[in-house]
Amino acid sequence: MTQLPIDNGRSLPAPATPAAIDPYGAPPAEPQQVNLFKLAHRLLRGRYILAIVLASVGAAAGAAAGYISQTPKYRSQGLVRIQPVLPKIIYQTEQSSVPPLFSSFVNTQAQLITSDRVVNRAMRSNEWQKLGRIETPETQKEFRESIKVGTSRDSLELITVAFLDENPTAALTGLRETIQAYRDLYANAETRDVRDLQVRTLDQRRRDLESSIRSRRESIQLQAAEFGTDDLTRMHEFRTDQLLQLEAQLAELENRLTNAGIDVASGATSTAPAALGSPGQPGGEGDPEAQAEASAAEAAPTPAEIATVDRQMAEYLTQRSSFMRLYNSLRAQGYGEQQRDVLRVSAELKAIDQTIENYAVEWASTRKSLTGEAGGVSGVETIAQLEDRYRKLKNQTDAWRRDTVAIGNRRLAIEAYKREIDTLQATLDEIVRRLDQINIESKVEEQIGRIEVILPEQASAAAVVDNRKKYAAVGFVLGGGLPVALVALLGLIDGRMRYSDQAKDGPIAGAPLLGILPLLPRDTDDPEQAAAAAHCVHQLRTLLQIGGGERKVYGITSATAADGKTSLALSMGISFAASGSKTLLVDFDMIGRGLSRVLKVLPEHGLMHSLRTGETNGSISATRIENLSLLAAGKEDDVYVSRLSRGMVSDLIDRLRDQYDVVIVDTGPILGSLEANYVASVSDGMILVVGRGQQQSYVQRACEQLRSLNANIIGMVFNRANSGDFNSSATSKSFRSVRVDAPSSLKKLPGTEHLDPLSRTVAMDTGI
Repeated sequence: MTQLPIDNGRSLPAPATPAAIDPYGAPPAEPQQVNLFKLAHRLLRGRYILAIVLASVGAAAGAAAGYISQTPKYRSQGLVRIQPVLPKIIYQTEQSSVPPLFSSFVNTQAQLITSDRVVNRAMRSNEWQKLGRIETPETQKEFRESIKVGTSRDSLELITVAFLDENPTAALTGLRETIQAYRDLYANAETRDVRDLQVRTLDQRRRDLESSIRSRRESIQLQAAEFGTDDLTRMHEFRTDQLLQLEAQLAELENRLTNAGIDVASGATSTAPAALGSPGQPGGEGDPEAQAEASAAEAAPTPAEIATVDRQMAEYLTQRSSFMRLYNSLRAQGYGEQQRDVLRVSAELKAIDQTIENYAVEWASTRKSLTGEAGGVSGVETIAQLEDRYRKLKNQTDAWRRDTVAIGNRRLAIEAYKREIDTLQATLDEIVRRLDQINIESKVEEQIGRIEVILPEQASAAAVVDNRKKYAAVGFVLGGGLPVALVALLGLIDGRMRYSDQAKDGPIAGAPLLGILPLLPRDTDDPEQAAAAAHCVHQLRTLLQIGGGERKVYGITSATAADGKTSLALSMGISFAASGSKTLLVDFDMIGRGLSRVLKVLPEHGLMHSLRTGETNGSISATRIENLSLLAAGKEDDVYVSRLSRGMVSDLIDRLRDQYDVVIVDTGPILGSLEANYVASVSDGMILVVGRGQQQSYVQRACEQLRSLNANIIGMVFNRANSGDFNSSATSKSFRSVRVDAPSSLKKLPGTEHLDPLSRTVAMDTGI
């Protein structure tokens, strides 16, 4: 097997700049603001009929639903007139046409009309039951909300009562039964019976409360009889302060006794605070020097006696007690005399004992020099005196504490009774107020004369509340707008490129739209349509010739298969050849071999043979079209796709660039073939064909991949545009302005039947 040459390592071309991408070198356009109308048109384009049909159906259904959802309500309205009996004189100096409290009474009666008792009585009436209305908490709430009661400032004696219901008969019945229930409950004898029952109940409650209050006041007197007053707050506070002082004095005595070696809790005494009570220990009986010093100081005051009047000695004794406790704790834990911690504590004890002894001698000598007395402590209490005073003070403190606690308990009990009295008194005041109110109302009602009711004779025929038209309008708008929004949402999530301006104004930055090709049927019978398609190809070729500069090699690819790249490659080859350029078509789609199949050229040694040997002689075939040749893909070329390298492709393209004016390379889809990547990296320019219906995400990925290969993307060609999109394009307008005689200039050529519609049309248009 022949060894394939490897990549020669040449550097990749620089990325294309916007000026290089645009055939005319025009700078990129400034970003424009979003046009909402244009955006809506793009979302609905192609779906206008669907949107209109759905909107019509939805609007009709929404209007019908809104109209049906609302039920008109009818109102029956009546009047309740309260006629006052005028007293002769209200005040001594004036007369009035209105009795006292009349306005307040009328307002109260208006509120009573919607009370629970009136509503329950009205709903249980025979007339209302005949309507088949079931009494439930929900229907009671609806019944109460249906009653509308109002008063007038101009006519104080009038109360307006209205009842709203979906049924005019029910509205009239509800009004009548409500007013009748009010009259039965609050305007007839039954009202007085209810009032008398209320008065009796409230009066009994008043007497019970007064009895409870008297009972608690008697309890307060019993609790306070011993002290002569029921305010024990100051007395309790005074005794508490005194108790605190006694406890402070007791604590001071206890501290002094503790420093003197007296255990106050057990009553044990110690007259030798410097003794540890253990032979062999520091300061113990086994120490001869300590015994001698004790004998010499018999007449001197003891450290404990000195501590009662000297703070420094008291602190020394406190420190010694701490060390002694630590020493006993260590021995209790089993530590021996020679253990390090025991030795350290023994040393501390000896040191503090020596300090106490020295300080006692110094203190005694100082005392003697000042007073001339030797031994004893003048003015210092003895231990026995301190203990006696401690016991007396403790007994006094305990007795004082018992008395203070007893007074505090009495105080709490009295305050609790007072709080209960305040609560009972508040309830009693409310009951007395209610009794006074009932009494005033009864007197006012005696002055109020008659209650006159004015009711309508028949139910109202006209609805007073009718929201059907309003809700129908709302339903019309919502029902019609929702389908349009759904269709727009469908257009938003539809990622297909169905119109050419999606390629021109879409998110594919840096890849301008070069041209639009119309969708041609297989048998093109319309000469004008065929001429328009041919004109688009010629215009694309013209742009490449004028704006191409030194470019000769053009690669044509697409995002995926079936976008029409092979058709465009053949059509452009025919157009270039017709313009007099020596043109070569290279079928670099080694898997599909589209050009080779269309032109019916399938050699044994084709493109791969030229790539491997570096020779093109015998691989390039002439076509029936003048100036147009084909480097076809061989039958076995698809086997060697994986052996391609950039050096092989670059060498072949450089050789072809020198031999031909224009080289058009038809590659496989850039997202699915290997050979397209090599062609994109070495060609002078790449043209991306986008077929109508292609996913925009695929086109975006194709552009990104071409940029990653540093390919020079000349632009995109939108293929198979529908008639509306094509006719609105600038290409179509330009064609109409210059090709008015197109139908007569076209002629069919024999031998072009096997070509695709676009290339056949270009061939027919050029006549070659």
